[in-house]
Amino acid sequence: MAERTGSEGETRLEPPGQSQCGRMSGVSELESRGRGLFRESITTTAESHGPTVVLRVSGEVDVLTSGQFEESMRAALRARPSALIVDLSLVTCLSSAGLSVLLAAHHDYGEHTRLRLVCAGDATFRPLHLTCLAERFAIHLSLTEALAMERISRKAEN
Repeated sequence: MAERTGSEGETRLEPPGQSQCGRMSGVSELESRGRGLFRESITTTAESHGPTVVLRVSGEVDVLTSGQFEESMRAALRARPSALIVDLSLVTCLSSAGLSVLLAAHHDYGEHTRLRLVCAGDATFRPLHLTCLAERFAIHLSLTEALAMERISRKAEN
């Protein structure tokens, strides 16, 4: 257990490597960082790589941010790319709400768009693995690997 002193001087014990998903620190600690009680945004950027779109996501994908995540996914899929690579390597929490968005996109767009995920750590891979959703998606350790595999898939189709 790691000992941590909060902003009010209280001592808390935390298991090493504990996920930040769904965990709240003291309100005064959050407010002192200028973040407020809830952080309700994630950062997403989409970029085209030929017929493939890469959607980079960072932050916590949870019940508060899943709507924004869903809108970003829908915007990236509107042009019906041959593949959408969702880079989750900078996501610090992937909750069931975020998993639902991924599963819905796979269900709604899977016939015409391949969905690939970049999961570089436990914060994203573990929830996919524990829910057996890892079997439904092509999961890669890096964006470079995902793009290379997509190029190979496109060549195999032609």
